[in-house]
Parts: sequence; structure tokens; C-alpha cells
Amino acid sequence: MATNLFRLLALLVTFIASTSLSTSMAQTKTVTETVFDREAYEDNFAFGADISWLSQQESWNTYYRNKDGKKTDLMTILQDDYQLNAVRFRVWVNPSGGWSGKQDVVNLCKRAHAKGFKIMISFHYSDTWADSKNQTIPSQL
Repeated sequence: MATNLFRLLALLVTFIASTSLSTSMAQTKTVTETVFDREAYEDNFAFGADISWLSQQESWNTYYRNKDGKKTDLMTILQDDYQLNAVRFRVWVNPSGGWSGKQDVVNLCKRAHAKGFKIMISFHYSDTWADSKNQTIPSQL
């Protein structure tokens, strides 16, 4: 008898969980629909992406395609297809290969500025990846 009661209870819990899950999934909205009207905040809010790796990938002949499948500059894709208005770049002190170094970031910023992007810089006091637990002092200052 206890086994039958346990099975009935398990079936009831499964039914309730699946019903509430399907109801909540049907009401799912994106953050911009739920929190605010994007157009009202377009000038004051950064809709962006970190593309610090862009010049390095371009040096490998990496290419990007827009929503129509045409090879296009990544910044143009981000702006036209995804309506982004900001980009972020990290800058390291003496990175190996120069990627994410001062000149690399200046070049990326010039490209982004020419397209009208807002620009954010993340300064890393390191020659490579840095976070709160791992930040190696640069080899040369």
C-alpha cells in the first residue's frame, strides 16, 4: 500500500512540475522585453560585445558571415545584424605576439570609432590573462 501511495505521489509531483514548466516556458521573454524599452535607452546603454581577439583571428584569415551568408567585417555584422552599439577591448602590458597590446588595441579602437561604436577598454596589469586570483606582474614596464 505504501508503494502505491509513493507511486501516486511521484506521478502527481511529475504532473505538477511538467505543467508549471510548460506554462513558464510559454511566457518566456527576452531581457529587453521584460526590463526596458531598448529604443528609449539606446543613447545611454551599451549593447555590446568583447571582441579583443578580432585582429588575431583576422591574421589567421578567419572570416565572418552576416545573416544573409555574405562574408562581412565582424563589426559591420555586430552593428547591422545584431544592433550592437558598443565594443570592449582588453589591453595587456607586453603580450606575446602583440595581440591585445597597446598598438593592437589602438588599431581596433580606430576601426570601432569609425563605425560609431562606443568603446570600452579593460586594462590588465599583466602580460596575459588576469583575474582576481591570477595576475602576474608584467615582465617590463
